[in-house]
Amino acid sequence: MRKSVKIFLLFLVISVTTFVAITMWFNIQNAHDDFGEEIIIESNGQTVKNFSIDDLMLNPGQSKEYSVNLICKAEGTYLIILDYNETKDGGLKGFVDVDIFVNDNIIETKKLDELLTDNVTIEFSEDLYGDKPVVLKFVYKMSNNIKNEAQETYADFDLKLTIEKE
Repeated sequence: MRKSVKIFLLFLVISVTTFVAITMWFNIQNAHDDFGEEIIIESNGQTVKNFSIDDLMLNPGQSKEYSVNLICKAEGTYLIILDYNETKDGGLKGFVDVDIFVNDNIIETKKLDELLTDNVTIEFSEDLYGDKPVVLKFVYKMSNNIKNEAQETYADFDLKLTIEKE
């Protein structure tokens, strides 16, 4: 084989490998979206924060992750309440599973449809300490088994997070 062909093939392999690596990195980075906030709990009262999810769109086998850091100035046991409210029905809610984690431990798995239409409120207690933030993670995922029925669907909803001292 001529030297110029070998160089061309080497260049082609390196280019394709670089493209695949950049594409994978981009997809991994976009799979995790923070709400962009840390919630600082400074008093023994109640802290309420609303988050809006607009145009959540997923493809079969895809997931989207959001996280919130809870930082506590008044240490103790807190009741954490999650309340979902649909703002617009875009047809996606029937195809999405929701996993809710506290510090990487799964505490709840539900269908998004159930959370939005059945007025389900999720409540749990968690010990919060000033030197150790608690991370709440919400993973919205669509099964690989979903076919064309989920095309061009989306979900719009609010998540109300209430934190109160027990």
